[in-house]
Amino acid sequence: MSRPPVSVRRTPDFDEDLAVLQRGGLSASDAVRQAVRLIAHAHRTVDELTERNGQRPVSLSIHVTALTGPYDVSEGRHTAEPTPVIQGGEGR
Repeated sequence: MSRPPVSVRRTPDFDEDLAVLQRGGLSASDAVRQAVRLIAHAHRTVDELTERNGQRPVSLSIHVTALTGPYDVSEGRHTAEPTPVIQGGEGR
């Protein structure tokens, strides 16, 4: 299945954020891939928790290892899934 390339509008804020993600030596492509994976996982977790508990969580926290790996983002594989942790509060 052929997928069209993805383009991103670059702004000064985007470039600043990307530079933070690249501090560990990631390429721009790998940094964007990791960021998208992390945010998508958070959305899936919210959806699952909402379905299970009948209300959306107020907040999620992410273990630091979810931000730093262990990832093999160049190949699109993750050796560990980010593990959001629910922190108190009523759902919305």
